[in-house]
Amino acid sequence: MSIQPPKIDNRTYEDIVAQTVRLVQHYTAGDSSELVDNNPENLLDRTLAQDIKDTDGKTIATAGTLIDEKLAGAIAQVNSLNQINVKVKGWYKQTIDSDPNNPKSTPPNPPLAKGGTPKSKIE
Repeated sequence: MSIQPPKIDNRTYEDIVAQTVRLVQHYTAGDSSELVDNNPENLLDRTLAQDIKDTDGKTIATAGTLIDEKLAGAIAQVNSLNQINVKVKGWYKQTIDSDPNNPKSTPPNPPLAKGGTPKSKIE
């Protein structure tokens, strides 16, 4: 009978990448902010630029908090808030297909030789 290693983390690769992108956006958000409509879709994965209080004056979340699904739902239920002040997202993952006819497209990464040097620089 062989011993099976313990399963320490049950997240998928995609889950880990999504969490990493959210955290990088949170920690690279600048000091500038913008107003967004108060609905969960607009608030999810954003960073609060202001404290959020319910109609009784109780603080729901403080400035600098990364908004997850549960918090986005709680904030959206505060009827007195039409718009929420959130920080402008920091770094974001941008995927643009390589298209020679589109000036905004990015060329694909060059194949790398041993040691990480682009092959075009060696040849």
